[in-house]
Amino acid sequence: MKADPKPRAFVFFTNVDLTPAEVEELTSWGVAQGLSFVDFYWRERIRQVLDSPEGLAIRHQYLGMNMSEAEQASFFSRFGNDLERLMQGRLDTIERKIDGFEFGQWKAGTIRELSLELRFKQYEDSSRQRQEHFRVFLELQSVCGEHRSIALGGRDSFWPNGKGGWYFGTRTFFWRESVPQSGSVWIPPGVLVGGGIIGSIHFRPQWRPRSPILAEEFRGLSFHLHLTENIIARLASVEFSIDKYVFVRRRLDEARWENARPTLAWPERLSKEEEAVEWRMLEHFGWLDLERAPSKRDHGD
Repeated sequence: MKADPKPRAFVFFTNVDLTPAEVEELTSWGVAQGLSFVDFYWRERIRQVLDSPEGLAIRHQYLGMNMSEAEQASFFSRFGNDLERLMQGRLDTIERKIDGFEFGQWKAGTIRELSLELRFKQYEDSSRQRQEHFRVFLELQSVCGEHRSIALGGRDSFWPNGKGGWYFGTRTFFWRESVPQSGSVWIPPGVLVGGGIIGSIHFRPQWRPRSPILAEEFRGLSFHLHLTENIIARLASVEFSIDKYVFVRRRLDEARWENARPTLAWPERLSKEEEAVEWRMLEHFGWLDLERAPSKRDHGD
């Protein structure tokens, strides 16, 4: 089938001025020739377009004519928001590419830090009249029938404040099934600092230098968060991160809990009083996705 060479539209540019009668006559002639669209740009009309906000950039780029301050103000008033959105979009794209590259590099390496933080609904005084027994157990387990489990958690670890009371404190443990454990899984505490207020219960094993644990070991592990029932009502949210990447950030206001003990054994003997505090497990906790870069922690590395 042959292409139809007959034009259907015609736009004419000229550097001379045309009168309204000439424009009307030429338009009528074009329509009579079968053109569905006819338009003319004569000298004065071209000047008006180039002096408009839409034409200032063309004038500057192709004619080398600098814009006056008034013209710049007019141009940015008309296109400033569009330029900002365009630049922000390009910056966002570049940032996503950089984040993806960094995450790919991180996935191929070893980890330096795990962090499990349970934030309180309200700040609490760290000075207490009596100790409080609570436990936290996060099980990260393979759902593919492999023997691949990682456990992170801890418990209360109050110490005397010298005034007949106690300071709030915690102890952290870390356990990894793929490597035989030698000795205790409890992490030695750092410098004890008491007094003031606390906003969260935090368990954070760190390795300096880096650990031998590959980031890929966490791929596809499901999350099972177990807490003793006596602290649940005071908690606002949970956050789990590996190095600077946050893999779980969840509000607990309307969370559902079921009666369930951890499948892995608690790493020490408990007193009868401690055993009496029952376990609860957070429902529908999810699993760890290493296919795309998650958000980053907003409170430092």
